[in-house]
Amino acid sequence: MVQGHNWRQRLRVWLSTFRWNWVFYAFTALAILLAIYTLVTFALQDFQVGQTLRLSIVWAILGMGWATSGIVGNILTIRATRSIGSVPKRDFLRPNLTPMDSVVDRKSETIALVDAVKIHQVTNVHGRKGSGKSHFLSFVADMANGHRDMDESHAALKGLKRYSVVYIDLSEALGFDDAVTQIFRSSFPDQPASWMQFTKIVDAAFKANPVILIVDNVNAPGIWGPLGQALYRYLSRRPADRIVLGSIQPVKFYNLSVQSMLFGSLDSKAISELAAANGITLSTEDVNHVQARSDGLPLFLRLLFAHWDNAEGAPSGTAEGIRHLLGDAIVPRLSEASVDLLMSIALLSVVGAEVDPNDLRGVPVDASREHLDELRDFSLIVWRQRKGRSMVKLHDLVRDAVIEVCTDRLAPIAQALAINAFRGGARSEAAIYWLYAAPNGFDDPDTVELIEDVVLHATNAKEYPLLTTLALLSESRMDVKRAALGNMVLHNALLLARNSALAGAGDYVAAIHDLEAGATPIFRKVGAEEPLTPIEFELAFLHADLTHLQNRYREALDTFSVLRAATETSPLSARKPKAEWMLGHVLRHQGRDLDSALYHFAMAHGFAEEIGDLPTVVAATTGRVTIEVLRRKAGADTCADLEKLETRLGAAHNGRNFLPKVWKSQAQLAFLHGDIIEAQHLIDKAIKKSLENNDRLMFNYHFERAEFTRLDGEYMACVEDYERVLEYGRENGDRNLIANALLGIVEAEVSYGKHLHHRSKADIRASVLQARAIAVEADIQFTVLQAEQTLSRLEGDTIEPARLFLF
Repeated sequence: MVQGHNWRQRLRVWLSTFRWNWVFYAFTALAILLAIYTLVTFALQDFQVGQTLRLSIVWAILGMGWATSGIVGNILTIRATRSIGSVPKRDFLRPNLTPMDSVVDRKSETIALVDAVKIHQVTNVHGRKGSGKSHFLSFVADMANGHRDMDESHAALKGLKRYSVVYIDLSEALGFDDAVTQIFRSSFPDQPASWMQFTKIVDAAFKANPVILIVDNVNAPGIWGPLGQALYRYLSRRPADRIVLGSIQPVKFYNLSVQSMLFGSLDSKAISELAAANGITLSTEDVNHVQARSDGLPLFLRLLFAHWDNAEGAPSGTAEGIRHLLGDAIVPRLSEASVDLLMSIALLSVVGAEVDPNDLRGVPVDASREHLDELRDFSLIVWRQRKGRSMVKLHDLVRDAVIEVCTDRLAPIAQALAINAFRGGARSEAAIYWLYAAPNGFDDPDTVELIEDVVLHATNAKEYPLLTTLALLSESRMDVKRAALGNMVLHNALLLARNSALAGAGDYVAAIHDLEAGATPIFRKVGAEEPLTPIEFELAFLHADLTHLQNRYREALDTFSVLRAATETSPLSARKPKAEWMLGHVLRHQGRDLDSALYHFAMAHGFAEEIGDLPTVVAATTGRVTIEVLRRKAGADTCADLEKLETRLGAAHNGRNFLPKVWKSQAQLAFLHGDIIEAQHLIDKAIKKSLENNDRLMFNYHFERAEFTRLDGEYMACVEDYERVLEYGRENGDRNLIANALLGIVEAEVSYGKHLHHRSKADIRASVLQARAIAVEADIQFTVLQAEQTLSRLEGDTIEPARLFLF
């Protein structure tokens, strides 16, 4: 429970509570006045004593009752407010830009954003690095919150006057949880850091007043999963609010519809305006020249105009231009201490959007205000006051240019930061800084072991933003490449980071090619059944998983069989359940040898129970149930197993995230036993929960619901679900979803006798042939048989409608 830290804070909380409890106090005052009135009347008039005393007692009791209820209500509200954190509105609505930050005409973008926010719950402003998205979104927040005077070019923002606008910079460098921690660290240091807590304190501060929440810098796809989950729950609690996302690429969620808004570069008028703000007058020819060379990107232009007198022309390309300005015009004019400070801030910016100069304690760098001011005067950094602390921000394009231009100063500062981070328990940050420090420190086996441990943990936890950061360093830093050539442990760790990141982004083909090029010695060991280290096991497992996703089932089965045998040794024993489960999972996908699949599921279940691996227990159990439902052999024992598993998940940490899989199996059982209403209720629960979790498996659940409604005769409803599954399958290249959704639509149209998706019989037949071709290519034998059965129905054979299964 968060308590007030001083009497001022307690008084502020009490006063804010008083405002919302005026009803209690009004009634209390009225009751007391009536009691006084009765007593005065008794003293001045000749009333009967008994009657007057009775009236006085009644009014006194009422007055005491109202007073007590007011006091109790006030205490309860204060406690409730304290329990979720007390953050005044002004802490959310503080200015994001300083008075010296100039803003150019963005009239069209402003109108487009306001129009989008009026209609859509979630809007995504996306565009190139350096195009000015963050500056624009910060300005929108400041203008809407009254920190700047409204000018004509941004008059459209009057349409947001009913909203309060909260801007947060979501650094995604090391993952979503880390980003949320940074929000609280910089903005609400007295609050426990969690997205749920953030939602609660927004609720407490603004109550029913609508808010526009601008979440900026959500650039890495690895962060979109948990972010979509968090925003879905936020909007469930505050449905009148609006979300605006700032990113480089368009953001995609499974559970929320996102309105896309492309953010472009500056036009010639805006370039002239920005130059004039820096005291520079440009001719039309100058403007055209600068625009062509800079692509009209404000970040480059601001640096260029700030150092116009020292810049020898405008080099082409944004990144090249910034490097040129830094190397030729800016760094030579900085003091030695300021250059070291700039490099330190650049390195810290790799893992956080805003940098606290206090983090440089213990590093031989002078982070005094004098040098911070020098960097700000050269337009390299901006700094903001956050709860009495100066937080510094460096654009990532400037950050990358600083690291490249000042590379001779990089290694010793990175090494000092790595040691500092490790001492503070920040192992992931330490691993990143060690890679920047290379070759320093790589003669120590502990450094390599640290990087290996961080990669293994991040891989198992699916921390894709961290893996992406490590992968980029392994590819871009020549010193890291050299170190990896001479150290096989480091080479394997970075190879795993790189390809886990690719797989997490869905780029399976690139990951397979990179693994097959870089992990050949490991694959030879797997083939010879030699002992594997944990990192080698994970590389081989990732390759087998990717081959299975590419429907190379026989190859995947061979590798998983060897890996399953490798888990008999103690260093790999904890991986035994998932290796056993994958054998059953691949066999089930094929729909070829379902008896063997059941055997492996049973073995995986037993191994998982031994070590408390509940997710694998869920996967093995639900895999088994699907086969039993297909064979119509699921009975009371299966129902009891699922009920027990549901209870265990409800009591386990994060167990509720796995409940949709169990509900899907329960729905399949209910439908098998003729309870259609219960089946649809359970699958609806699974869809709702997967929406909250931003889980792509929701499309599997939509397919199940489509099957239930189709076989129940609700053909129009089922086609809507099939079409949703088909659209997602085509977007993501999921051949299993495509083939089965096509077959489901055709089965519905054949049963209904009308076209609901296709236009002609020829189109229907073409879809079935396409589904069969896909299933043959993917080697999914069960779907091939289903397609042939559907073809028979098209030929007029009197065959009962088929029950389709997604394997």
